Amino acid sequence: MSDIIDHIASGGSPSMSDIIDDLGDRLPLLHELEGTPQDPEWHAEGNVLIHTQMVLDETYKLLDADLNGISPARRAALVMGSAFHDIAKPTTTKEREIDGRIRLVCPRHELQGRSYLALQLAGTMRFPLLNSVMALTGYHNALKKLVLRNQSPGAYRRLSRVVDLELIYWLEVADIRGRECRDKETQLEHLEMFRMFAEEYDVWHTQERDLWNDEIREALAGHSGATIDLVVAKATSDREDGVIATPEEAIAKSYGYRDEFPEVVVTTGLSGSGKTTWIGKNLGDHKVVSLDDIRASLSRREDQQNNSKVLRMAKEELREHLRAKRKVVWDATSLRTDFRSAVIAMAVDYGALVTIAAFHCPSEEIAKRNRARSHPVSAAVRLKQARGTQWPEITEAHRFLSIDENGKLLAMHGCPSGVPYGIEASDDV
Repeated sequence: MSDIIDHIASGGSPSMSDIIDDLGDRLPLLHELEGTPQDPEWHAEGNVLIHTQMVLDETYKLLDADLNGISPARRAALVMGSAFHDIAKPTTTKEREIDGRIRLVCPRHELQGRSYLALQLAGTMRFPLLNSVMALTGYHNALKKLVLRNQSPGAYRRLSRVVDLELIYWLEVADIRGRECRDKETQLEHLEMFRMFAEEYDVWHTQERDLWNDEIREALAGHSGATIDLVVAKATSDREDGVIATPEEAIAKSYGYRDEFPEVVVTTGLSGSGKTTWIGKNLGDHKVVSLDDIRASLSRREDQQNNSKVLRMAKEELREHLRAKRKVVWDATSLRTDFRSAVIAMAVDYGALVTIAAFHCPSEEIAKRNRARSHPVSAAVRLKQARGTQWPEITEAHRFLSIDENGKLLAMHGCPSGVPYGIEASDDV
């Protein structure tokens, strides 16, 4: 895959046909774009493949005219984001009645596309590029929503935590230009308003919150890294919600919780991605709540009949650790947002610092490890896991760690104090 990435980064302009030829085996949904229809009022140009090629063409025009000084890495991210931004439409497109008419819609195709890329492209490229492409895919429809809903500056700051706002703006310009619809000019006007607000709120190129991180670190110099990270995380959230306006307010609010609090790590990743091994290596001072271990104590690890009871027992065990303000790790696949959010909400209610550890492991490696496991997971279960995965967003918890198949840190968010837990970091960190 590096050949086409290098080709794009060095100025190449491959067509969707070229990209499908190169990546179709790894991303089989690319083969389904042509057979996926779109609503004729929103996309009169035709199917998803036609639209995607038009977006790609518009992206190349922007790169030649407005973005001819862009770095090779950002060029590659923008082109790949353009090629993959609607990759989940084949699995999400459905009919829905709107105002008495049957329309074609594709709800949540952005985040489903992000999840799909997270699994299918794991280990195929340098992680900063994959992370950027995932973000462009996952949030490309968020821009106009901010404008249409008249969102606060905090909403723009929150979006800037998960995606490069300048890059996604250009992707959306290409996305709107690369379609046929009645309101094209209006949608382009919405994008210009987004850009104007992003510049006004200082999140277009720079992120003002980093200055807050420095002030909070300095004020809490004698405290642990976990304390600094928790205070910064709460400050970031409070500022985005309009609760505070200065770092001094954040520091003052922290007096009530910063001296003693539990810590919770929530793992997420397919079976065989290395979660339990990583826990044993890096979180030896944490109590472990393992759904597999609880399931084994009741019957067998692979037995799914008692899942409700297993979950109740696990939550009660977690609650006991939270009351005692311990360090604890929730060892489970945690592939669905609702499963994670229930655990995270409980931890936050007890004042915990919550960290998500998300495991990126190539499918080939997962299959190899599964064959060597004492309790292998069936192919049907692994397929169900992959299809049901809702890859976590970095705003779900205070800290977010991306871990590779060898247990190395690929990226971290919400860690102004530095790499936590003494994790070995990859060259990209």
